[in-house]
Amino acid sequence: MKNQQSNIFTIASYSSFFREVVLSLLNGTLVESFRYTPSNPLSLASVTIYVPTKPAIQSLRSEFIDIIGDESIILPKIKPLGDPIEEYNLFNTELLLSHDLNPPISSIKRLLELARLILAWRNRLPDVLRSSYPESQLNLPISPSDAIWLAKKLANIIDIVELEEKSWQDLHSLDNEQYGSWWVLALDFLKIASKYWQERLVEIKSSSAVHHQIALLHAEAVRIAEQETKGPVIVAGSTGSIPATARLMSTIATDPMGAIVLPGLDVFMPENIWNTLTEQSRGIEKIHTTCSVHPQYSLAKLLHFLNIKREDVKCLGKINEDMHLRSMILSQALYPSEMDTTKHSKDIAKNKTLYLQQSFADVALIEANNEREEATAIAITLRMSLEGDTNKKSALITADRNLARRVKLELTRFGIDTNISSGVPLQATLQGSLLIALLNAVLNHDSMSIAILVKHPLAKFGFSEKNLSQAKSALELIALRGNKDSFDIMTLTSLVQQKISEQKHNQYPLNWQLRLSEEDKNLAILLADHIVKSIEPLASHKTDEDLHSTEDWSKWTVTCLENVCFDENRKLTNLWLKEEGKAFSSLFTQIIEAGPCIKANPVEWVEIVSVLISGETILPNTEQFSNLSILGTLESRLLGFDTLILGGLNEGSWPKHPPNNPFLSKMMQTDLGLETSEKYIGQAAHDFVMASGTRRLIYSRSLREDNIPTMASRWLQRLFLFGGTEFFNDLKKRGERYLSWARSLDVSKQKTTLSIRPRPFPPREKQPKRYSFSEIKQLISDPYAIYARKILRLDLMPRIKNAPDKKDRGILFHNIITELIQQKINKNTPEKILFMEQIIDSCFERENLPLYVDIIWRRRFYKIAHSFVLYEGQKRKDDAVIEQIFVNVPATMNIDSLGIQLTGIADRINILNTGFAEIIDYKTGSLPTIQMAQNLIDPQLALEAAAVQGGAFSQINCRKVSNLLYIRLKPEVSADCIIDEKYPRSVDDLSNKSLENLIEFIKLLQSGKQPFISHLHLLKKYNISSEYDHLARIDEWKEDYDA
Repeated sequence: MKNQQSNIFTIASYSSFFREVVLSLLNGTLVESFRYTPSNPLSLASVTIYVPTKPAIQSLRSEFIDIIGDESIILPKIKPLGDPIEEYNLFNTELLLSHDLNPPISSIKRLLELARLILAWRNRLPDVLRSSYPESQLNLPISPSDAIWLAKKLANIIDIVELEEKSWQDLHSLDNEQYGSWWVLALDFLKIASKYWQERLVEIKSSSAVHHQIALLHAEAVRIAEQETKGPVIVAGSTGSIPATARLMSTIATDPMGAIVLPGLDVFMPENIWNTLTEQSRGIEKIHTTCSVHPQYSLAKLLHFLNIKREDVKCLGKINEDMHLRSMILSQALYPSEMDTTKHSKDIAKNKTLYLQQSFADVALIEANNEREEATAIAITLRMSLEGDTNKKSALITADRNLARRVKLELTRFGIDTNISSGVPLQATLQGSLLIALLNAVLNHDSMSIAILVKHPLAKFGFSEKNLSQAKSALELIALRGNKDSFDIMTLTSLVQQKISEQKHNQYPLNWQLRLSEEDKNLAILLADHIVKSIEPLASHKTDEDLHSTEDWSKWTVTCLENVCFDENRKLTNLWLKEEGKAFSSLFTQIIEAGPCIKANPVEWVEIVSVLISGETILPNTEQFSNLSILGTLESRLLGFDTLILGGLNEGSWPKHPPNNPFLSKMMQTDLGLETSEKYIGQAAHDFVMASGTRRLIYSRSLREDNIPTMASRWLQRLFLFGGTEFFNDLKKRGERYLSWARSLDVSKQKTTLSIRPRPFPPREKQPKRYSFSEIKQLISDPYAIYARKILRLDLMPRIKNAPDKKDRGILFHNIITELIQQKINKNTPEKILFMEQIIDSCFERENLPLYVDIIWRRRFYKIAHSFVLYEGQKRKDDAVIEQIFVNVPATMNIDSLGIQLTGIADRINILNTGFAEIIDYKTGSLPTIQMAQNLIDPQLALEAAAVQGGAFSQINCRKVSNLLYIRLKPEVSADCIIDEKYPRSVDDLSNKSLENLIEFIKLLQSGKQPFISHLHLLKKYNISSEYDHLARIDEWKEDYDA
C-alpha cells in the first residue's frame, strides 16, 4: 500500500538547484529512509532521478562528482522526462498491446505522410465545396511543397491536442454558426488529423511521437505504482506542464521513496494572489486575464493537480538576504496587473530604494544601439568573466538565435570557440548549402548556380587537393565569368572547349586570359567532364515527362552528392562525418524510408527539399558545456552560473509573440479545453525569474533590430516601472562600460594615413601608342584609368553572374539598327514592318538573353524600331537627299608628331548629295549631351570629323563634314545636332580644336609635365566614374579636393 504523505520541496531561484538536490538526497532530507553511505560504492545505484532536459543530466552528474569527491561510486540513474528510457513492463500485456508503444514515426516521414493526405484532401475538395462556395476563391495547396508547409502547421496542432490529451471528437461539438461557415472547411480539413492520420499510423505500424512519449511516462507511472521501488525516485526541476508528466509526478509524490523538487516556487506570494492563479489553473471563470502569463501559473496548476497546498511545500537551501530581496522584488513587479497589491508591499515600499540598491548591486543593463553592438558588448562581457578564477562559469541565455550566432562570431576575436546549445540550422551547414547548390546547378541554367557548386568546399569531383584549386580557378575564368548566356550544366564540357577556342582566335584577348596556361585549360576541360558525370544521375531525369517519387529523387540526389564529394581516393571524408553529416544522412534516410509518399517534378523536388531542411537543426555533440556557454531558454533551465547574461530582451524576441494557429482560433482552443498559447509566455517568464537569481547578472537588449525601433521585454518594463527612473539609470550606467568597450574595439589607436591622389609619371616609351576615339573622353577626364588599363595592363575581371547591362543593350540595339539600315527598311508599310519585326526577333534569338531581360528589351525595341522607321522616312523627305549610307565604318588616323594612332568605328556616316558627310552616333541614353560634345568634354564625334577631313575613313571619299548628330534610340526617336544656329563654331572649327587639344594634352603626358592623374577634373560635370576608382582609392582623398 502506497504512503499518501507527499514529499514536495522547492529550491529558490538564487540557490544552486542541483547542488541543493544532491546535498538533500545525500543527507536524507529528500527521502527520510535513504541516506548516502560513503563506504558503499553502490549506495546511489538504486536512486532514479528525472530531470526536464538532457543538458540538465550532465549538470546533475557534475554536482554529484564535485560533492562526493574522488570516491569510486555508481551514480544514480538520471533520465530526461522529455525522452524517457524505454523500461516499461515487458510482462504487462495491456501495455505491450498499446498501439502507442509502436516505434514513433520520424519527423520527416510524418510530414511527407501528412502532405500526401493533404494533397488527397485538396483533390476532392472542389467537389465538396462547389455547391457551398460557388463564388469563393479558395487558396488551396497547389504544389507538394505547399502541402508540406501545411503539414507542418497541422503537425503542430496534432502535437498540442495530443500533449494535452484532448479528444478530436470535441471538434464536432463546436457550434458551426458561432464560428461562421468557413469553420465547415476547417473542420473538413482537420479530419486529416482526427481520422485519416490515426488510420494511417495503424497501417504503417507506427505511433505518434507524442503518444509514444505519453505511453512511456504512463508505463513508468504504472510500474512505480504497482511495484515496490528499490530506491529513491525523484523528479527534480519539472513544472509538470504536460499532463502525462504531472501524472507521473503524482505517482512519485505518493511513493514512500518518492520526492518532487520544484524550481522556484514563490512561497512568499500573498495568499489572495496565489489563490487567483490557482482558480485560473482550475478553469474557474477567467476574471484575471494575465494569470496564464504569470511565472507561477504552471506551478499553481501542478500543485492543484497534486492536491498539495503551497504551505506544505518544504524549502531546501539557505536564504541569502540580498538575493531573497531580489526575488521578492521580481515577484512583486510581475504580479498580475489586475490585482491590487498595495497592501502586500508596505515593507518594500517603505525601504524600496535601499532594497533595490542592495539586491541589484551586481546587476547591469546593456542597451545597445543595434544587434551588432549588443553582440559585441555581450562577447566582451563573457570574455571578461573568464578573468581570474578559471573554475567560474559564464553564459549567455537568449531566445534570439541570430543574436546567439552573432555573439559566437564575436567571441572568435578573442580566440574563443563555443557551441550554441540550441543548435545550427541544417541549411546553414556545409552539407546543407552543398545540397541546395547541387539542386540549383542542375535546375538553373546560369553561371552563378554552377559556380556555387564548383567552388563549394566539399566539392572534390575526384581531384587531388593539389590540382583541385587550379582546376576550379581555370574553369571559372574560362567558362563561368562573363558568360551572359543561359546554358545547361550538362553542356559544360563543350562550353569550356568552345570558350577556349574563342579565346584562342580573339584578336584582343584580355590580360588575365593570356595568363592561362595549357595545363590550366586541360584541367578545366577535365573538371568539366567530371562535373557532368557527377550530376548525371539527377540531371538525366529533369526533362522526364513522368513524375517521380520523393524516394527516387532522394536516391538520385544522394548519388550525385557522393559523386561530387569523392576525392581522388574515392573517399567521402567530410560528407557524412560529424554531427552535420549524421543529420544530413538522417534527412535522406527518413525520406527514403517514407517510401513513395509524394510524386514530384524536378522543380517541385527542389522546393520539397527546401521546406524539409528549413526545420532541421543540428545540436552540438557534447553533453558538457565549457566554462563559457551560449544557451537557449530550454537548454539553460536549472543550470547554475557565476555570471549570466540575458540577451535579446525585446518584446517579440523574449518572450516571443504567441503564434497564431491557422485552423483553430483562441476562442476555439478555449472551447476545446486547450491551453491558450499565452501559457508559453508564462513558462518563459518563469525561466526569466529563475535566471534572474544569478548574483552577477546582465540584462541586454538592442534599441533597434533590422533598423526598426524595438520595445523592451514586458518583464523589464514591469521591473523598471516598479523600480523607477533612478533604478533604471543605475542599471544602465553599470552597463555603459561594456558598451564603451564594444564601441572602442574597432577604433584604431593609431592615426590612419589616407591614400593620396594617384599621379603616376610613366616614361614616354611605356605610354600607349594607340587610342580609340571613344577612349579620348576618359583620357582627358581620368588619365589614371587609361594608365591602369593600357600601361599596367589591368583588365576588370568580369562577374560570374554577368547579367546583361546597359552596355550590352546599347550594342544589341546598335546591331539591330545597323541591320535595318542595311536592309533599307525606311518605310512604314505592312511588308516592311513585318520584315523589320522578323529581323528584330532574329537578333534577339541569337543573343539568348535571360527571359526577363528579353521580354523587357524586346518590347522596348519594337517601339524604338517603329519610331526609327518613321524618323528615317521623314528625314529623307525634309533633309538633303542621302546618296550613300555607311555603317560601322573603321578609321585609322596617324599623328606622326606624337607617334600615336587614333582608331575607331563610326556608327554611321551619310554622304549627302551636297558633297558633305554627316556623322551619326547612336545613343540609348541621354549622355553625352550636346553641350558635352560642343565643349569637347566628350570629343568623340569631333575627332571622327577630323578623321574624315584627314582621309582616315578609307571607305569614303568625302573630306567635308556638314554636321554631327546623336540619334537617341528611345520610343520617340530624336536627333540632337551638335552644330546648330545657336552654336557659333563650324564643324571644321570644332574638329580642329579637338585635335589641337588632344595633341597638346598628350605632349604634356609624354614630356612628364602632366601625370596620369586620377580624375583630372573633379567638377561634377567632368567627374565620370571609372572601373578603376577602387584602385585609385578615390573615396579616401576625394573629399579633401571637393572641399
